Amino acid sequence: MLGHHQKMLVKRKNPAVCLFSATTWLGQAWYFVAVMPEKYQACMDALKQGNVEFGKYGVILEKGFGGRPPEEIIHKMTQEYGFAPSANAS
Repeated sequence: MLGHHQKMLVKRKNPAVCLFSATTWLGQAWYFVAVMPEKYQACMDALKQGNVEFGKYGVILEKGFGGRPPEEIIHKMTQEYGFAPSANAS
């Protein structure tokens, strides 16, 4: 859960809110990441290489295990951060 300061920083920087999926040693996982504009291309390049530490490229807004986030989390990301499922990067 983000604190007030982090939420304000994310909204002020106007990041791309992306949904990523990954396979961890615990199984399938998903991450909503607010990727900062100045780090977006580097993040996309890192994805092509494989192992990505999402926190290097922005703020992890939500994360969890499974193949897909729950609908209430998707709705929250859409309402609070403008996440657009059809424009998702991965």
